[in-house]
Amino acid sequence: MPSVELKGVSKRFREVLAVDDLDVSVEDEEYLCVLGPTGSGKSTLLRIIAGLVRPDSGAVLIDGSNVNDVPTEKRNTALMPQNYALFPHMTTWDNVAYGPKSRGEDPKSVADRTRELLETVHLQDWGNAYPNQLSGGMQQRVALIRALASGAKTLLLDEPLGALDARLRLDLRGRLKKFAHEYCLTVIHVTHDQSEAVSLGDRVLLLRHGRAEQVGSPGDMYFAPRTVFAANFVGERAILEGLVRGTREGTAELELAGGERISARGGEFREGELVVIAIRCESLDIGDSSGRGANRLRGRVKDVRPIGAYFRYSVELPGEITIHPHVPSALAIDSPFAPGSEVEVSFDEGDVVLYAYPPRGLAVEVEAF
Repeated sequence: MPSVELKGVSKRFREVLAVDDLDVSVEDEEYLCVLGPTGSGKSTLLRIIAGLVRPDSGAVLIDGSNVNDVPTEKRNTALMPQNYALFPHMTTWDNVAYGPKSRGEDPKSVADRTRELLETVHLQDWGNAYPNQLSGGMQQRVALIRALASGAKTLLLDEPLGALDARLRLDLRGRLKKFAHEYCLTVIHVTHDQSEAVSLGDRVLLLRHGRAEQVGSPGDMYFAPRTVFAANFVGERAILEGLVRGTREGTAELELAGGERISARGGEFREGELVVIAIRCESLDIGDSSGRGANRLRGRVKDVRPIGAYFRYSVELPGEITIHPHVPSALAIDSPFAPGSEVEVSFDEGDVVLYAYPPRGLAVEVEAF
């Protein structure tokens, strides 16, 4: 069964270093989600594994064997590219059935499998349609199930759910993970969607400038990001600068730009040291004076926006600092805190993660492009 490993892989396109000395291991039957901003090397990584792009240096191993010189068709991988690459002269049915037919599978088995996959993505009534008769979202679904029908044991999926509406995307997440498990597949799934990555992946690889910023379980990525960049990219956080004013028994007292003080777990930092403070936005309670946390900051509501399951508040603190508490919609719908309201934002010491101040400055670390 296939495992995939990249050892010191690099690839440059003229002046652009797309993949930079990358080491990645994907276990047999693991579902790895690859996350990162545009231009971080995600698609190039898939194309290198598929054999469509040859690395400038390093080795690609599949099931322990170096496949640098093995052609694409002999790697037992199936790539679903962002442009779908459907056969324009074939119907939906024939596109999906092409792989198992070319392997000489029993016609009844091919028909049953094709029908099952079309029903899975709600395209059972579109089997006779050609790609140019399908919407972009429909074409994406066809490309996805064609990859699933290919018989390859390693699936390389490049934004496989990106063109779908929100409800269908959620439905297909569960079905895709179920298929991967049932058919013992190793999957490398590229996505821009953080919630998709943490809900689908056994592990998540966060890429930045072609290098691995962090690899870990979804829980690690969300609750314990190891760098400022990871903290800013995975989930929404308040990212603030603070000065350590004192430490005691594993707790640091911090001063914000407007002079307010908060405390956080992080006694390893020294007094007078500049640090970066990260707080998940859903950990920020907003109220008048009844917040649950030990840290309490006064501010003024600038804006309130409903975002589905929660309301996103913009609260300005002294020092021209703006933070964005997330309040569940059921609680926020009757909230008295309209723009202009004076509020208190509270959070606990354990909700705060501290990082050493980056040598290149904070602005570079919170870039997301």
